[in-house]
Amino acid sequence: PVRVGGFDESRGGALSIESGSYIPILRALIEQEFPGVQLSGAAELTPAYLDTLDVLVISAILCDGGPGCTLVPLSNPEQSALYAFVQGGGTALVFSENNDFVPANQSVIEPFGLVVDGQLGGGVVCEVADPEASPGTSGPFGLVTGFDTFYPGWFPRLGASAVARGTFAGSGETGLAIIAPDALNAGSGLVVLVSDTSGVYDGFRTEGMTRLVLNTIAHAD
Repeated sequence: PVRVGGFDESRGGALSIESGSYIPILRALIEQEFPGVQLSGAAELTPAYLDTLDVLVISAILCDGGPGCTLVPLSNPEQSALYAFVQGGGTALVFSENNDFVPANQSVIEPFGLVVDGQLGGGVVCEVADPEASPGTSGPFGLVTGFDTFYPGWFPRLGASAVARGTFAGSGETGLAIIAPDALNAGSGLVVLVSDTSGVYDGFRTEGMTRLVLNTIAHAD
C-alpha cells in the first residue's frame, strides 16, 4: 500500500494530511481510492520519518486565519531532508501561499530552487494548457485542465528543474510548477508545487485539484 504523510496536527494544523479538520473529505477519498493507504504525520521532517513515506504532502499554512495561521518554517535540516527524500525517489506535493505568509511559504519550496511572491486578488483560476505533458496533471484520475485558487501567490522564479504547468487567468503568472521524475538526478521523484493552499480545502476544492492530488499519489503507488 502507498504511504502518504506530512506534518501532524501539532505542526500542520487544519491542513495536516493525517488528521487536519479542513480536509476530511479529501482524506476519505484518498482512503477510498487507495485501499490500505497508510496516512501518517510527524512534527518534524526528519530523514527517519521521510524514509517511512512514498508521498509527502505539506502546506505553508495551518488554517485560514491570516498570518497567525502560518506554518513554523522548515529548518535547514528539514529542507535538506526534504530534498534528499525526493532525490531518493520520493514524491512531494507542496502547497505554498501568498506573501502574507513569509517566511513559511518560501521555506517549503526553497529546497527546489523556486521563489514564491505576490498576492493576486480574490478567486483566480489556475489554467493548465497541456495537462498530458506531466504526471500529476495527467494520470488515472483524469486530466487537470485547471483549478480554483483564492488570493494565491505565484512563482516568479522556477529554478533549474521545475517547469511551469499552470498559469493564472488574466495575469499569466505561474501557479503550478512540476519537477518531473529524474529531473534532479537519475531516480529522483515527482514534485508538484502549487502557489496557493485554499484550493485544496474541502468545500472549495474543485475537480481539477482533486485530480491533481490523486494523480500525484497514484504516481507513487
